[in-house]
Amino acid sequence: MTIAIAVCLQDGALLIADGRQTNPMTPNGKVISDDINKITHISTSISSIVFGITKATNMALSTIRPNIINEARSPVEILQEIKRSVECGWNYLQTTLKQDVNRQHRAMRAGLLVGGYLPIQKQGGFIGGVLRRPNGHDAPTLETKQCSLIVLGGEENNSQEIFKQAFNQEKRTQNDPLKALLRAGVATIRQVEQVNPWVGGVIRYLILRRGFSCSEGILSGEKYGQEN
Repeated sequence: MTIAIAVCLQDGALLIADGRQTNPMTPNGKVISDDINKITHISTSISSIVFGITKATNMALSTIRPNIINEARSPVEILQEIKRSVECGWNYLQTTLKQDVNRQHRAMRAGLLVGGYLPIQKQGGFIGGVLRRPNGHDAPTLETKQCSLIVLGGEENNSQEIFKQAFNQEKRTQNDPLKALLRAGVATIRQVEQVNPWVGGVIRYLILRRGFSCSEGILSGEKYGQEN
């Protein structure tokens, strides 16, 4: 499982993700690794966080057509291509599942959360997501308003509300809104990690802004509370 956080900036997007990968079909979600980088570049100005079953999301990423992404005239066109790729990944997953696998398991989800900006358009930033589940899929979510956000994962632990509250606290003491957002992301993942064994590990971030070099790195290490 994953906690994936995307925040729309005036000129780009901020992505934050935990690094824990588990086997969702084991009773307590056996940890495979705590240091998986779930953030991937899909163009020079757009990146994605993978969410859910790895076999499906890996296939989804591999089927994204670079020419469609690079020639897109609007964020809507980007989300249409992401939706198509997620469907490809989901359909591939269904053909590879063994008969004894519980296809209705709550972990049986796959999606991509994307964000960035379009270099050929003088528009602001955008974030968007596509999520596939056994009983269907949500309509693609697209946000273009500054400071709008999408949080996937940990919904049963109120992850989005935790992030909002943490950001409100951080911005009271931080002059830099980006730093406040980053610290709120760490606080959110660490708080959920205490009660949800499917979440945690190394926390990474990526910032894409028009006119700036891409900024990415590690916010917090493998152990709870270990800052880098």
